[in-house]
Amino acid sequence: MKPEVQIQIDKQIASQKLPADYWLVMQSYLLPLAAKVVATQTDHQAPFVLGINGAQGTGKSTMCSFLKLVLEGLYDKRCIVLSLDDFYLTLAQRKRLSLDQHPLLKTRGVPGTHDVALAIAVVTALLAGEPVRIPRFDKSVDDVVPQHQWFSQTEPIEIILFEGWCLGATPEDKTALQRPINQLEREEDADGNWRLLVNEKLANLYPPLFDLVDTLLMLKAPDLQTVFEWRTLQETKRVSDKRFVEAVPAFDVRRFVQHFERLTRHMLVDMPGRADCVFRLDGQHRVSSAVGWGVDWGTADVIG
Repeated sequence: MKPEVQIQIDKQIASQKLPADYWLVMQSYLLPLAAKVVATQTDHQAPFVLGINGAQGTGKSTMCSFLKLVLEGLYDKRCIVLSLDDFYLTLAQRKRLSLDQHPLLKTRGVPGTHDVALAIAVVTALLAGEPVRIPRFDKSVDDVVPQHQWFSQTEPIEIILFEGWCLGATPEDKTALQRPINQLEREEDADGNWRLLVNEKLANLYPPLFDLVDTLLMLKAPDLQTVFEWRTLQETKRVSDKRFVEAVPAFDVRRFVQHFERLTRHMLVDMPGRADCVFRLDGQHRVSSAVGWGVDWGTADVIG
């Protein structure tokens, strides 16, 4: 391990207030993952897209930040992180959807609330080595930031880390949509139109975007209750931000997370059998085991 890379990792662990034993996760899982990504990208001699799926609060952004650090610092690879969250529709667009299609589509998160065409255009441009501007979504104001604040990527990229809570998700069978599964669905989607719309948008709009992912990794939470606890913790921290409270004074964390419950339940059952690689998490956010992608997880074959 290059000393300068180790120093950067230590600083990142400290800045994100992670336990000191996060180095064990690095050694057993993230370093082998980075080595596999580099080997695959080098073999193909083309830009490579690693998709990272994981329910809310599973640590997708944290993983991507460390992977980017290692890929750039240890392997000298040109790397960029994309988040599906940054491709949400604007607040005005979602308000229009709420009037034209269903009131629940005003809330960001579920399939149908993303600008899928823009996401496809950005990833396609990156794969072609073309300059592109990348949007950013500001959750403190629940809206896309002005275009002049978007990031401009001008240099060709070798590796794209693309993370998203529903990245690679598949639609449910329509029969599974008939019964509401929580208070939100019972009271605000009694006729099932919203969940049917979300399911249809996932089936019809998202496959061309998901097809741009070369390898899909899932961060699998232990169970749905843990997901809710992690997600609630995330949003509780967010609403403690003065900017967020002023922007969304009536924010209801419990109601918000119920928008995600149905698809989260479906992915926890369906995704492990389809993902190329699965990192299983324990209740403390640590990777407890990993399977897939032909890697002997628990060892690290990296350059120094």
